[in-house]
Amino acid sequence: MPRLTDRLTDQAWRHAMGRRFEAVTDEIFQVIRWGLVVGFASYLARA
Repeated sequence: MPRLTDRLTDQAWRHAMGRRFEAVTDEIFQVIRWGLVVGFASYLARA
């Protein structure tokens, strides 16, 4: 547990984790967005 608290107080580590978290959420958003766009286009093509 002390190791975790040491990391949480380290500014560089928190910054690196924030960048990784932002990259992951951006990728998830892109997948969801394109899934919706492709799904909607497919629906329009059938309708």
